Amino acid sequence: MSLRVLAAALLLAVFCFVSPAQAATPDHLTQLLEQRHCINCDLQGADLKNQDLRGVNLTRANLADADLSGANMMAVILKDANLKGAKLDRANLMVVDFTGADLAGATMSGTSLSSSRICHTTSPNGKIHDRDC
Repeated sequence: MSLRVLAAALLLAVFCFVSPAQAATPDHLTQLLEQRHCINCDLQGADLKNQDLRGVNLTRANLADADLSGANMMAVILKDANLKGAKLDRANLMVVDFTGADLAGATMSGTSLSSSRICHTTSPNGKIHDRDC
């Protein structure tokens, strides 16, 4: 019987000390979708695939591990935003301001940054680019 109690206590201790996965702050997600701006927002891990985010200001937003695949992000402001590990596959990234943004580890297949602003921007491979500074 005491072995069962000990095992239960150990399992409880393990689950109490495991931190939950980071997720977007619900109020910030609502603000983004309803007010169309979200400066300094925590949107880590948010599911924003195929969303229409045209012209949204996401300056200094935390979008690490967010799924933005297929999103229309034309003219979005991502100054100093954290996009580490974000999924941007097939997203419309025309005229996006990536000044100071960190895209390390992000996936971007089927996208083009040719008309976007790249200045002090960390690319998916970890290199910093200053094309438009």
